[in-house]
Amino acid sequence: MSLPTKDALLERSRYDKPLTAFDGLSASIVKQCIITSPNSTFIPQPPWEIRRVRLRRDFCYGFDDFTLWPQTYVESSRHLAAIPTKPTDPNDPLNFLWWNMELQDFVEDPQGLVSGLGQLTPSRIEQVNGFRKRIEFRTYEYISTTTPTTVSPNVRPLLKSLNHTVARLVSLPATFQETKFGLTEFQRLYLELHGLLDFLEIYLPRIENSSPTSDSPTSESIANCVGAFTTNPRVAQELFDARIPVFFICRLEDLGNPSLHL
Repeated sequence: MSLPTKDALLERSRYDKPLTAFDGLSASIVKQCIITSPNSTFIPQPPWEIRRVRLRRDFCYGFDDFTLWPQTYVESSRHLAAIPTKPTDPNDPLNFLWWNMELQDFVEDPQGLVSGLGQLTPSRIEQVNGFRKRIEFRTYEYISTTTPTTVSPNVRPLLKSLNHTVARLVSLPATFQETKFGLTEFQRLYLELHGLLDFLEIYLPRIENSSPTSDSPTSESIANCVGAFTTNPRVAQELFDARIPVFFICRLEDLGNPSLHL
């Protein structure tokens, strides 16, 4: 079976009806599959095949990093689809969560027993503590307003790990590389906890809402988060209802399904 051409896909275009979870605002042919998205204007490269995950120079994992790139949807970690994307506004305070530490942001301890050890500058430590306090307040607010039996089991461990990371950054002198690694760890934990709370408080209620809403999802109302790849039609519908970017993978042999439109 040959792959469809771009013209063949465009022949299936329609503009007279609202898009559904299985329609394509954008589409791309990758290997023996077509990937469509009903709410994203582009299709990212899927992290397929056997991959060698490695730490990059900025201490992130690039293409394989769930805080930077949409990953395949996993039920036990579905909140990863709700991790926010890097803001386009340079003045957005969340930009700090993608900031790369430089040498000028590191101050060596002049009284240290070992040379080369130091910490973040006081202004950067203040930023880290400010973010920690905000996410801690939001986390405890979520816990206090949620029935104990329904509190996500991931919330407290993530907050504890984040607080431990901040304590090391603030209190423990380290090399520049170790400090940079600790900062990146803080950023990743913060983004995951932020995404988890957003998923629980904003997106999950939309998924669980059994009544159709009057304001059906549109490209303008889609959340600024990384989204996820999925081959599961139910998951595609849920993410679409939640207004999270979804990238639905359909095998070539399934293209005959009349529910797939572009």
